[in-house]
Amino acid sequence: MTTTGAAELRIKPMRDLWREGWKSFLATSVPLFGALGIVAAETGRWPVVLAGFAGATVVFALVAGRLRGAGVMLDPEGVHERAYLRSTVFTPRRRVHQALVVPVGRTLLDEVTHQLFLLDRRGRTLLRMRGQLWDPQDLKAAAAYFDVPVRVLDTPVTWSELRQSPYRGNLEPWERHPLLTAAALAVLGIAVLTPAIAAATTLHL
Repeated sequence: MTTTGAAELRIKPMRDLWREGWKSFLATSVPLFGALGIVAAETGRWPVVLAGFAGATVVFALVAGRLRGAGVMLDPEGVHERAYLRSTVFTPRRRVHQALVVPVGRTLLDEVTHQLFLLDRRGRTLLRMRGQLWDPQDLKAAAAYFDVPVRVLDTPVTWSELRQSPYRGNLEPWERHPLLTAAALAVLGIAVLTPAIAAATTLHL
């Protein structure tokens, strides 16, 4: 949702993200902790499982709260970005040289989302807004807010094509190296699930 004052533009992530995030968390955590709770009930250790679920819920609530509090404000002074896990970052208006809008899909048949980049004179990213998080009308308003050239790629590209394009450097490191990112997530998943599996085995024995 966008609220425009006399000389500023305030943008928030789409509200559905917060609700869908909670649905995903509950769909994953409730079956896992529920199964552990059933096993733990036989040994009287169910409070440990309940405490684990409560702790995971608190952590997720803190992260979700940061997402809900994130946002971007554009005013004549520049860009004020409150990122998800960082404090507000300010970029002076004089550094904004152009806006780039790239339509991207996982494949050419997928639904296309638009990626907005505000760039400096050397083509470096000052602000990145992903179409998965922001309303399309908000992206359009942000791209046109400053009196700078706006370049919109006419033909949608896939993520693979974008990683091989001249705009590769504007992507995050984890976007430029998807295989390393997948490997890191796999290691993290194993690190998280292994204690849970070990606990379930111990409780069952």
